[in-house]
Amino acid sequence: MKNKLNEESIKPLSEAEYRQEAEPQLRKIFLNDNYQLPNFGVNAEIKKVLYEYWTPDEQVMNTIARAASNLGDTGFYISIINKTMPGTSSERPEHWWVPFSELSTYLSVNTDIFHFAYQLENVIYSPQGKWGIIYTFNKHGILGGVESFMEEFCRSFPSIDQQILDFLNYARECIDEYGLGQVNIGWLGGFLKQVYGFEQARVMLQESQLTSYINIENSNPQNTSDNLAPSTRSPVATQQGMDELKATLAASDPTDNPSVRRVVITIPEGVPDFMRLREASSTATRVFHLVIMRSSSRPERTTGDELYSQQGIRGKLPNGGTIALRIRKVNEDNGRGNIGEIFIRDHQISGYEQVELIEFVSD
Repeated sequence: MKNKLNEESIKPLSEAEYRQEAEPQLRKIFLNDNYQLPNFGVNAEIKKVLYEYWTPDEQVMNTIARAASNLGDTGFYISIINKTMPGTSSERPEHWWVPFSELSTYLSVNTDIFHFAYQLENVIYSPQGKWGIIYTFNKHGILGGVESFMEEFCRSFPSIDQQILDFLNYARECIDEYGLGQVNIGWLGGFLKQVYGFEQARVMLQESQLTSYINIENSNPQNTSDNLAPSTRSPVATQQGMDELKATLAASDPTDNPSVRRVVITIPEGVPDFMRLREASSTATRVFHLVIMRSSSRPERTTGDELYSQQGIRGKLPNGGTIALRIRKVNEDNGRGNIGEIFIRDHQISGYEQVELIEFVSD
């Protein structure tokens, strides 16, 4: 295959091509695909948050193209984060190479080429592993890169450091209006420490008047390359994984059955029903892989049959509890779909001791 640095046309990548040539570059910036608890690679020398970032953003992409070109990049990769389940294949591509000469095609929201990449969470990144930006449904982007790239990018956005404060102020306003129980902020403490470090995170929470809601003293994700596997598709067993599971429970809704909690996945308008259901199951898979032990399961060998079986995929939690993932088939709007289910036993998570099942459903 032609070196992507010299490729002059848009090209979809197979999963094998992605793993061989694109993912190694992505992992130089983001070691995992979890935007709530990102773990950064060796080239993420500076990290920033962009608030009210929607893809594709013309100003952001033009600035990226200019700064990246000065480092020798001739284009970028884009990958959908909301992937199909491991061991299965997608009917549509989920990764693309886009030369900067075709940037206008990407900015034109060409769904004939990029399909659902615009509607789903995605990451855009350097073919040399020198920068990357994650787009999330929470209206923010996570940008990281080498110092020279980030300095040039930030010159075009002189108020960039205010954007994370705007995001935190928005979270506080939501709490004031709707109540703490209706706002998912359980992940923010670990996120801020991962991106900005403890001291800067503490100051940000003070400035946004969130210290009474978010206790970063008790959130201790370690920002080391050994703490997480290269991707959330590879399971890990760390306290960070348990923090992620607790945050998931905190964001869940009670049901009539006290042992069942429900997490509603918000999907942008215009996404077909089958994609909504797929997202519900793939989100469960992503969370599951953050909390089970590395030795408990081999996602790269997982088959669809295992995920859909009565037993599902089983693993052990770091504290000795057990966890299992199962994908349940459902009918919706005359179509078949999937809902992700996480079964947990003896997890000892304070305040949620009765919970034994988390359902992931789309809105």
